[in-house]
Amino acid sequence: MNETKEESEHVEAAKRIIVERIEVWYAKFHPPAVTTISKAISPPLRNITSFDLEAAGLRALPSSNVLGALPCLQVLNLRYNKLRSLNGGLLQCRCLEELDLDDNYLRSVRGELKNLHCLRLLSVKRNSIDSVNDTINELKQMHRIQQVDFRGNPLKEEENYSIRMWKALPSLTVLDSRKKFTDKSSFEAVKISGKHEETEIRKSKLNSTARICERYRRSLLRKVYLTKQIQTDETGLNIDTADDKIYFLNGS
Repeated sequence: MNETKEESEHVEAAKRIIVERIEVWYAKFHPPAVTTISKAISPPLRNITSFDLEAAGLRALPSSNVLGALPCLQVLNLRYNKLRSLNGGLLQCRCLEELDLDDNYLRSVRGELKNLHCLRLLSVKRNSIDSVNDTINELKQMHRIQQVDFRGNPLKEEENYSIRMWKALPSLTVLDSRKKFTDKSSFEAVKISGKHEETEIRKSKLNSTARICERYRRSLLRKVYLTKQIQTDETGLNIDTADDKIYFLNGS
């Protein structure tokens, strides 16, 4: 119960902080006499494309409809907070292109980014993310992702971390500040992918060739059988026996 109450308090505090930051933004574009959302007509939230919550003391994110109320949000800075989970708070930020989560306490992004199909840049440096598989499965849903940075996370210690990331995310151009094809791992990933594709192509060609050869063999057998029948008819001999059929099929 205490934990639930504490979490609720963190969520409410986050709401207040976000509203305060929106009011600060609103005040920049309106007369000083009107400085709070409550005293004015609702601000055009669609005009907010970049939102800075760096070092805001956030311990939790409110429900997704809070930040989701900024429909054109493209850049979100959540650096230097105390977030242990995103709590689904970003699921409605569908236009988000850049997300900075550096220096928090996140252990996973599983299920948190799946709706962010426009995301191109993700930075999660110096957190506690420890699963490469979960991270890859989440990022694979974002087909425009170009840059990711997980430096300072335990998952970087997993075997073949870089190769697995490069291989799984073909749209990626920068991984942990290393550009594609300047990072040796990216070459290995491309080589592995290339070998896999080459193997599949070779298998397909072999199967295709095998089918062609089989059709050709059968056509030859039909020709041989017909030729033998013609010879039989001309000589008046009856060779249409089981032994003869075996003879033709075996080609001996």
